[in-house]
Amino acid sequence: MVSSYSISREVVIKQWLNGKQRDTIALETGLSTGTVSSLIDTWKEEVGNLAADELRELGVTLRKTGTTPLQCAKGFRILNILHELGFTEEGAEQFVRSTFKMCKNIGLQPDKIALHIKELIRLTERVPLAELPIHINRNRSLLEESEQELERVTTQLNDARTQFDNIFSKYNIDKSEARWTYWIKKELAERGLEFNNVIDLANTIEDFYALGFDARKIISKVSEIQDLETRPDNIAPIRGRAG
Repeated sequence: MVSSYSISREVVIKQWLNGKQRDTIALETGLSTGTVSSLIDTWKEEVGNLAADELRELGVTLRKTGTTPLQCAKGFRILNILHELGFTEEGAEQFVRSTFKMCKNIGLQPDKIALHIKELIRLTERVPLAELPIHINRNRSLLEESEQELERVTTQLNDARTQFDNIFSKYNIDKSEARWTYWIKKELAERGLEFNNVIDLANTIEDFYALGFDARKIISKVSEIQDLETRPDNIAPIRGRAG
């Protein structure tokens, strides 16, 4: 069974490491100030005065910055890795800040950094790092040329599509006219007429139109024509009257 002394000692040490003063600890725990000081001094002798003071300073700093011990341990591990890569403490901080700012500006998520670094390393295996800007500019030029070629081909394709649509439309018109011509010939043939008679028919309709499609005028004109056929000597006068 854990004694009350052990519990009190643990509570006192924890509060002291968090930066609380001895009299404040005594007030919160109900212990006397002398008892609190005795517990703290005994513990400091066990772990070493310097180590104890450093641990208290660390605890105060973590509390002020809102950092947990686990986060502190992870940060220390990352810092050690950067040191192994040759970064100083100031250089490591500058590297992290600059890298984060650049990734934020270009919209790159932190979890993609390693992937892109791997791709960059793979690229430098084919292209020397010093020639990388030239390589990028060359590929940019090729990309621009490809885009221009794609635009040119797209324009040609659109022109070809328009031309095809025009040809197809003309084909439909010609096909419709051919069907209409076939129907005219068929109707004329059933009536014993030839296709060439269409011109005469058109002239007749034009004459009817000139007479306002008036049946009496048409009959009168037909009668005059019949008279002309039977009286050749009166052709000129009648024609003059018709004009």
